[in-house]
Amino acid sequence: MEDQLHSLRFTQLNTKIRLQQIVKKLAGVGRSWRARIRERAQHFDLKNFFLHRKRIAGLVIFEDAAYVALYDEEQISGIAGKRLLFLDRYTLPIRVFEGGSFKNLSALEPVLKQIRQCLKNLRVDSLVISLPPAVSQFFVFEFPASVSVEEIRQAIAFNADSFLPLPAGAIYYDWEEIPNHAAAKREILLGLVKRGVIDPLLEAFKGASLAAIAVETHDFSLTRSVRMSDDGGAIAVFDSADDTCFVVYEKQNPIFKFSRSKKLLAAEGLAPKDLLLQFIAFVNARKKNPKFINTIFVVGGGAENERLKNELKMLGGFRVEAPQPIDGTLGEAGSEGLGDVGSIIAVGCALRGLIERKHDARISLMPLGTEELYERHRLISYLKFVQRLTVGFGSFFVIVFVAAFFILSAFEIRQEDAGQRSLTLPPDALLYQNAARQFNEDASAAERIMARSRRWWNVYGAIETLVPSGVVIQSVEVFEGNITIGGVARKRDDLFALRDRFRASTVFSSPDFPFTFFITADNIPFRLSFTIKDDAFFFVD
Repeated sequence: MEDQLHSLRFTQLNTKIRLQQIVKKLAGVGRSWRARIRERAQHFDLKNFFLHRKRIAGLVIFEDAAYVALYDEEQISGIAGKRLLFLDRYTLPIRVFEGGSFKNLSALEPVLKQIRQCLKNLRVDSLVISLPPAVSQFFVFEFPASVSVEEIRQAIAFNADSFLPLPAGAIYYDWEEIPNHAAAKREILLGLVKRGVIDPLLEAFKGASLAAIAVETHDFSLTRSVRMSDDGGAIAVFDSADDTCFVVYEKQNPIFKFSRSKKLLAAEGLAPKDLLLQFIAFVNARKKNPKFINTIFVVGGGAENERLKNELKMLGGFRVEAPQPIDGTLGEAGSEGLGDVGSIIAVGCALRGLIERKHDARISLMPLGTEELYERHRLISYLKFVQRLTVGFGSFFVIVFVAAFFILSAFEIRQEDAGQRSLTLPPDALLYQNAARQFNEDASAAERIMARSRRWWNVYGAIETLVPSGVVIQSVEVFEGNITIGGVARKRDDLFALRDRFRASTVFSSPDFPFTFFITADNIPFRLSFTIKDDAFFFVD
């Protein structure tokens, strides 16, 4: 019944959009042919004609549904604007996303073919894809303000294995600069995702004859369709069947993400509200502002999310609300309109398709960067245009037509295959990286190479399992095999529990707990140093 209601609402919206287009065309019937030609000339772009630029839609994938949206640019009284051309929802027969990765992708294939047929009528075959936020992770790095963009790119490429939690060959990563008015530094947001998540998905899209221009996550798409807090920070809560994910926004930019498995939360007896409050306290402490977070967005509906919103509203101190779309076409979230979370995120995803190539510097978690994919997309579009032009003259020059058709088709296929095989790093960076490794063939380089193979993610996971719910970890430092953690225990019993867990741990040595730690009964700050008992723990998957 719910799916039928959704389908009816989307049909009504698309019918309304189509009627507006028809009325607009009929409004010009009575005008002279000179006026109509003059209007068409204003909309004609010679560059777009020769590049054969096509529209780019947005596709949002959830556990049990997919949303497609399409925007277009238009001139309204001489002012550039945009309009919603298409928005629809597709129900998936079974869940395709579980535990942070895609499962049962075969169930997605018939839906993709259905989407392809629908977009074909709109002359669209390229998409910006938005995935659940749990598939990716991102980190913030700071560089001096004097460092150039090229120097930042080289620094990230050469040192990727040192600061990433997984080997660079096992992930796709990209970065963007966070707008910062401070003159002393440049903040870089580095996003990453496992290749095992993206590669099968791209294969499914290729099988449906759909081209992916960029891949992002819901937390990034949301920033284009929802206005975040202008006077502080905001947190968006993304809830799924397997995970609860918190994303911190400063103005319109995501700056921190934290996700937790619901199984772990249940094992520790924690409710999402308790974890959220701990997370807010941690972020406020990092920002050195006890009121930095002033807005909480609970993304999605359902009884569980409604209960979370009501509990947070009773606490006070925050604005608790559902994301409200900037585009008035969708109506308000939770109303009888189409302001559900899927539509809102789909709109944000589709708006990325309107960004010009030279201005699209957002993160894209794919084998190729967005800029190069745009170049390939437009090159292929131009080849198709030339191919059609050649077909027109082929009736007079049959031999020339056949040769040109096969040459252009073969070149187009090579370009598409190259887009699947290419790496994120440019060839020059790979050459510099190989030269640097050969130059550093000494003992220290050998130690660094061995260190790269260590799975530090295991250490962070073991610390997370070790720490009880009443203890908040504020810092983790690693130096020459020693691990130092700092934080605050809410109660003395929580600190005793942490000490007992360290003593029973088979992974870490037991640190010293001075008597002075236990003098205070509440809010006990501490700092502990310990080591790993067996280095083989680094290499356990």
